[in-house]
Amino acid sequence: MGAGAALQLSFTREVEQEADRFGLFYMYQAGYDPHGLLDFFETMVREQRFSMSQVPPYLLTHPLSSERMAQIENLIQFHRLEVKEPRQEKDFHRFQAMLQAEVGSAGQVIPWFKQRTDENPKDALAWHQLGVVYNKFGWTREALSSLVRAVELDPNLASAWADLGMLQARLGRWEEADRCFQRALDIDPDHGPFLAMWGEAMVQRGRSQEGVALLQRALEKDPHLIRAHEMLARAKKDLGDEGGFHEEMASFHEKMDQYTEAMKHLRLAKKAYGEKTPKGEEIQRRIEELKSS
Repeated sequence: MGAGAALQLSFTREVEQEADRFGLFYMYQAGYDPHGLLDFFETMVREQRFSMSQVPPYLLTHPLSSERMAQIENLIQFHRLEVKEPRQEKDFHRFQAMLQAEVGSAGQVIPWFKQRTDENPKDALAWHQLGVVYNKFGWTREALSSLVRAVELDPNLASAWADLGMLQARLGRWEEADRCFQRALDIDPDHGPFLAMWGEAMVQRGRSQEGVALLQRALEKDPHLIRAHEMLARAKKDLGDEGGFHEEMASFHEKMDQYTEAMKHLRLAKKAYGEKTPKGEEIQRRIEELKSS
């Protein structure tokens, strides 16, 4: 093997490992057990029942191998991606679309999901997935049309209402966004991700105090929501709460296994709160716990 080929192979493996790491963290953040992804891949390898047209795009660009399977398992163990109470699978279709959009290209992913709606034009889940991937790649008009179609076909598809709310918020249609988020929560009142999405929209809208309340409720319902810490940090910064900003950023980095960054923010939080204050002493305990972990 020439030097160029060896370099390319090394680069490919680095890309694959980064894609696997991101995908696993995505799954973990969503509250699903990452071992489920490994089990799914193992089944595919064992049974070999898929035609090329049925293989998900991220597996076409990053084919499975025994070495890569071992790397996935090592990532789960090394980063301690254990979910004590895995989320139920009612929104798993949404996660599948999001994961494939993260690790595939628009030219691969969009046609694959578009084919599903062509073959099953009355399948609300297929339209929701298509809306998710359109939105991910910035196809706003197509995403809006697909998500509207999903909730027309199934008015009780709460996750599609929530995604529609996020899209409406991004378009600055705040009243319509609120209506969509409220509809999602009317269907599933205790769903942490929906609360977090509405909270994020509120922060983007400049209503940070309301955003904080929604994001805190979201984390109470679902501690797996890592991005909620990042958005909560932004909201607290907007409100002038420097200590809260660094404390939430520390939580975000800690859950992402980025301990150096987490420690940096904890020290800044302690300084902002004051070392001798109750909050400062609480942060110091977190620092000690992080050092010993």
